[in-house]
Amino acid sequence: MENQNYNKKGIIKRIAKSIFLVVFILSLALGLAGCIDPFLAPRLIINNGSRDNDDSTQTLEQKAYADLYKFLEENYYKEINKEEAFYYQLTSLVESLGDPYTQVSLLAVSPGLSNSNITDYDEEHFEGLGVSFIYEDYAMKIQSVMRNSPAERAFIYPGDKIIGARVQGRDIIFADQKMPQTEAVQYVKGIAGQQRVLIVKGLDDYTRVIQVTYERFPRPTVTSNKDDTTATYGYIKIHQFEEKTALVFEEHLNILEARLTPNQTLIIDLRDNPGGYLTTIVPIMKLFITSNHEKVIGIKAEKSGKIYYYGGGLAEKKPYNIKVLVNGETASASEMLAAALHYFGGYEVFGTKTFGKNVYQKTANIPVSEQLILSLKYTEGYWFYGEGLVMDNETNPIPVTEILPEGILLLDIPFYTKDVNVDEVNMGLASAQKYLNLCYPLLNLREDGYMDIATRDAIKQFQQDKGLYQSGIYNLKTSQAMYTDYINKLEDHTYDNQIQALLA
Repeated sequence: MENQNYNKKGIIKRIAKSIFLVVFILSLALGLAGCIDPFLAPRLIINNGSRDNDDSTQTLEQKAYADLYKFLEENYYKEINKEEAFYYQLTSLVESLGDPYTQVSLLAVSPGLSNSNITDYDEEHFEGLGVSFIYEDYAMKIQSVMRNSPAERAFIYPGDKIIGARVQGRDIIFADQKMPQTEAVQYVKGIAGQQRVLIVKGLDDYTRVIQVTYERFPRPTVTSNKDDTTATYGYIKIHQFEEKTALVFEEHLNILEARLTPNQTLIIDLRDNPGGYLTTIVPIMKLFITSNHEKVIGIKAEKSGKIYYYGGGLAEKKPYNIKVLVNGETASASEMLAAALHYFGGYEVFGTKTFGKNVYQKTANIPVSEQLILSLKYTEGYWFYGEGLVMDNETNPIPVTEILPEGILLLDIPFYTKDVNVDEVNMGLASAQKYLNLCYPLLNLREDGYMDIATRDAIKQFQQDKGLYQSGIYNLKTSQAMYTDYINKLEDHTYDNQIQALLA
């Protein structure tokens, strides 16, 4: 299981005691992705040495904490949760740094498991159900559903709630037993080939029983149009830089280069890419920058003063044109690649201003006990390009030729709260009206959530197009069909005005 959803503003939120985001992937149960580790990939193990508790070795701060803890333990009217107190002591120290990119978490490991093996997984695939959720009110509220996952094939949608499971013919409802999340998860998680029977309540409060066969399914960090042999352009999107991303990228590139002609364009899409391992950025950069550029990108560890440079690897420039696409969520490692391609490859960057993250992170694992590891992601220094030029959004931003997003790129996913009929008002309907205007632009529907005759007729048309009963009511099935259609259109380049602008 893995924490999903990249925080667009990069702001850390304190994890609540019983509500946090979980992703059903067995192989990532102990992993942390998306960290830049230029020196040791993927993790550095720190030996925390002796745990001598002799007061004579304690600092003033350590003694003050120990004295306060002992006093509260002896005098506070309730029992102190030692694990929570320990965790908040650690998080408070990290939060005092005021750095949104430095984070700490505790990882449980099995006795005898080598700490160096906790990130052994194939980040190009997930295994399990394929959802992220928040556990609240003794139910797993689905936040997102992964593409090509068992959950998607089982028609599980965001907003659905997994309220229980059927085990050997017996329904186990989490709320009836006031089941904690850790226990409820055991009824839902699984490995490839395993079958689970889940009890799911939809947004319309209708409960259904779903049998799901769990699978190992792709979660590629790189996608492209390599299989579209009729395309007159090449397109590669890097979703995030992880350990195997460079290898996968080169495989896609080789296939595309076999058909790209000198007058055609390769689009490298870095939109919504939060960054990742520097060890995967460098090999990709070398595929496009000539070797006469010896100092393309670099990093500097502030405390040690060590500086590392990375240069190009091509004998000669690529014969085709390259265009780079970015947006406000293009951050950190992806900004490094964009800067390298622009300043040393001579390629133009399009889209909107990037996020502006000019620091890099490393990770460290600090053993706390045989069963517990303290995992720390911390900012070590700045990244730069050329001779120490630090990217800064205010004084030295990456030059971007502006192409503002339009159409579906500006729309939120249509959502549902209740059935809506003529003369009723609903904000979920407002999101649907915006989407219907995208699908049928000539209708020019109102978008305030009021169901008028024109909106009803547009819904009927959409229902007919999707093979649904033509009620004209904005109901859950219609909303779910819009969700599926929305996701498909997001992946269709003909609806992406920024890509179309690059091809014009």
